[in-house]
Amino acid sequence: MSIPDRKPNVYAVTAYNSEQLPPLQLKDVPKNKPPMFGRFLSFGHADINTVPKYIFENSDIEGICEEERKTDEELIADCKKNHITIDTCWNHRCIRYDTLNIWTILIIKLLLLSKLCIPISFFTGLFTSIISQIISDAGLVDEIEFILLITGVPLSIYVVCWLITRLPSRWWLKASKGAQWELNRETGMVTIYDYNSPEYKKTGRPVAFTKPFTEFEAILYQLPNRHGGTQDALLLRHRHSQMVINFACFSQGIREREWIHFWHFIQNYMDISKPLPDIPDFERYREFDPVTKSHDLQAGRKPRYWRDMNQDEYEDMIENPDMYPNVDPYAFPCIIQEHVWLEAIIKNK
Repeated sequence: MSIPDRKPNVYAVTAYNSEQLPPLQLKDVPKNKPPMFGRFLSFGHADINTVPKYIFENSDIEGICEEERKTDEELIADCKKNHITIDTCWNHRCIRYDTLNIWTILIIKLLLLSKLCIPISFFTGLFTSIISQIISDAGLVDEIEFILLITGVPLSIYVVCWLITRLPSRWWLKASKGAQWELNRETGMVTIYDYNSPEYKKTGRPVAFTKPFTEFEAILYQLPNRHGGTQDALLLRHRHSQMVINFACFSQGIREREWIHFWHFIQNYMDISKPLPDIPDFERYREFDPVTKSHDLQAGRKPRYWRDMNQDEYEDMIENPDMYPNVDPYAFPCIIQEHVWLEAIIKNK
């Protein structure tokens, strides 16, 4: 539970503006090789209406409306009841990512996996017992014991994990060490936090690697998965240091087309020459972003466009294929390269 930030954005001079790029040098042009099975995505020329379906599917319309109806005092009270603080943010200022610690993730995954395995184990054991009865005329008691044994393992794991999740959240629900990375629209900076450095062990504070958004490059790559196929993922890699953000933390089931949409979404979010991407989670923040507020007034956008939509209308809308047009990531040249070459031409003159 987080309290909405109700203060307007004040853009820093370093904020990313695709129409007014800062002075760049030849070293800023992407020239490093992508990882194996990877390829660079073009920087710039992002369509403001491009949003991956994944983001719409994970937006909670009802939850957003409920939070809007609460006062700041009620929201603070709700936060005090929650004994876990995840350093995450998704608003007009920044997108900051944090996660749960490894033991909490393990408990949740075991709970879900064992729940799925219980019926599979039961019917597998039942089918095996029937075949065994037909072929070898095995004893009924032995077959029942076999079914109970094969079903009992996932059932026991599920019961244990279920009991753990019934305990007070402060006993088992723990956050990780802190935020993993941040994309800041106000400042135009990308920050990656390092928790493995000697400084963190001494001071308890992670080393913050902060660089302008224009120094990063997007890489779409494929990796083999455990099922024998491949999975797509998107990296944001710093051009000069090789520090990376792996957006696979959001979902490992996103395919190539959606990752291209996601890259456009990230560029639009960071670009102060454009309004915030029009998604339900950002709607309550649109009035606090100056560029977005001006855009909405000119376009006549309803302030509660998403929040006044019921769940059925919302689901029908996000299932419309027209919401997700095909985007060619190579239809336009990289604006970083264009800008560097233009500066070189001007200097030579």
